[in-house]
Amino acid sequence: MTKVVDFGQAEKKAKLRDRKIDSIY
Repeated sequence: MTKVVDFGQAEKKAKLRDRKIDSIY
């Protein structure tokens, strides 16, 4: 269960990072 939650959080962080990069460019 914890692994699934960690994966979900990592995905959310990656999406946020991608959004930040998109806004910069």
